[in-house]
Amino acid sequence: MRHASWPLRLGGGGTDAVVESHRISCTHFDAFRFFTDDARPRNTLQPASDDRPQFEQPGCLHAGMDLYKHAYRLSPLVCSDLVADCFELARDIRVLDMRASPYDLSGLGYAPVRVETAAGKVEYAAAQRAFADRGAPLRARLVAECERLLAV
Repeated sequence: MRHASWPLRLGGGGTDAVVESHRISCTHFDAFRFFTDDARPRNTLQPASDDRPQFEQPGCLHAGMDLYKHAYRLSPLVCSDLVADCFELARDIRVLDMRASPYDLSGLGYAPVRVETAAGKVEYAAAQRAFADRGAPLRARLVAECERLLAV
């Protein structure tokens, strides 16, 4: 447990049962690196820090949040509107990320996305697609800014 102050929605046994009964395909190294040693073999992929281009994909919530990380690192060389737009996307993605987590955050006003159910998986996948769509123009703007900076 990374957030021990928040209870697990399904308890320890229920959470373990979900993990053990589902296929896990995390493609994002920065998320995968937090997997426990016991959990790493359960992931169908084994992303590493040096093979990010092979695994990264825009549907990943963490890749969407990384747009803000990269935009912020490039400020003040890039437009503050781009940094703010990337922050807004990252904030919205993080809300979904925590709602889909195993933790019960209802006390904070966040209803869970029950990814352990068929309906929850559909809700989560639809949100992933929507965030990827929102992130596409931001990613293009960020790439254009990087190309502009490299051309100078």
